[in-house]
Amino acid sequence: MDLISKLKENGHRITKARIAICNILESSGHFHMTPEEIYSTAKKQSSIKLDRATVYRTLDSLEELNLITHAHQPHESGYYFINKDNLNTHIVCKSCNKIVDISKTSQKKIINILEKETEYKLIDSNYILRGYCKDCI
Repeated sequence: MDLISKLKENGHRITKARIAICNILESSGHFHMTPEEIYSTAKKQSSIKLDRATVYRTLDSLEELNLITHAHQPHESGYYFINKDNLNTHIVCKSCNKIVDISKTSQKKIINILEKETEYKLIDSNYILRGYCKDCI
């Protein structure tokens, strides 16, 4: 996915900082990163002038275009990642912060159960479950 081209097509200004942020997201694949991790990585990889507000504004712009998405964590920063589909459910270890993606098959089963119980037609799913991984129990 070429995030920079999509931003440009939609009238967004392209700066060196935005290019760095987009390159980090694109090279991460489906890796989950907080805005602070994106900021730190950009600062390490390049000598460009960058502040945290630029990271947040760029993430907001990308999310408005449905190119990335994020999942919230209680009392912590959200994780951002490339939006490959509308099913994004994760389990995060409260101790080591390891993140596991829930399989699409399991997510669809959960959605089917919820649709039957609530009589809603669900169109997307984006949430984080928290617990302890086997290494931290």
